[in-house]
Amino acid sequence: MRLESDPENEPDDAACLAAFVSPWSSMIDTPRDLWWELKGAPLRLWSAVRPPKSRTVILHPGRTGSTILNLLLNQQPGVYFEGEYFGARYNYHAESSFKSMKPHRTPVKAMASRRRWRAGGGHFGVEVKVTDLPAHRRRTLPEIRRFLEDAGGEHLVVLRRRNLVRWLISQRKMLVSGDTHLQTTAAPNLRKADFTLDLDEPDPVQRPGMTIEAVLEHVEAMDRVLEILGRDANLELTYEDHVRDDPMVGLKAICGMLGFEPQSSSIPLRRTNPGPIESLITNPDQLERRLRGTRWAWMIDAD
Repeated sequence: MRLESDPENEPDDAACLAAFVSPWSSMIDTPRDLWWELKGAPLRLWSAVRPPKSRTVILHPGRTGSTILNLLLNQQPGVYFEGEYFGARYNYHAESSFKSMKPHRTPVKAMASRRRWRAGGGHFGVEVKVTDLPAHRRRTLPEIRRFLEDAGGEHLVVLRRRNLVRWLISQRKMLVSGDTHLQTTAAPNLRKADFTLDLDEPDPVQRPGMTIEAVLEHVEAMDRVLEILGRDANLELTYEDHVRDDPMVGLKAICGMLGFEPQSSSIPLRRTNPGPIESLITNPDQLERRLRGTRWAWMIDAD
């Protein structure tokens, strides 16, 4: 992981990061969690005695195919990848707005090291959502880089999604329906779109009072933070190029970075929201009129 600053771009980078963390600015702080610092000491010792062959962080915004990549990686011999472990203690994405969240002061390095024994000396990895960063009180680039070092410290994979409109729709439909993932054996959903995207307040939980334009600007800032951190990455992937049509493409890229050829794997999940936008929401015409002439207009017709 190349954790280097770029003085030439630092002012712009800081502005993008500030735009991303601005909705979190009123968060209520929590005291230091001493219990989490002590918990799992024997497991951390075992991880030190038998360290993993490699340590990887997959950083993503969610709804980018990270889960299917995780499942495919765990089908490989000598590989163990955690899920979104650093967000497991607080269901921030569904329960409250960013401003009312309590940022956690959990010891990231201790949390990560006590999970590494599961790799059995093989390749270890963990997923980190970009929203985990401010939720763990990381609001500057040096703080974020320290978080990533503590969480993984060796390899960084950044996974992005270019179509931010479809990302937003996927995120909102997941929270409304509760359908996070679909098994490949599940029957296809033949119903017409039964979800209306509120263009005046599309994300009332996390970003109350923000219009579709304001939400997309905030999502753009989040993606820009991922782009900035991609400079430090050993590997950059996109949902559209490496996961959507064939997640084996992304699997091969990660395995190649780690230095081995992947074995044949079964794909247990399928796309949750395939098809054109008119098959996903009840008001695609309103969305098209609202975004016409904006920099997001192309995302309406793109898959």
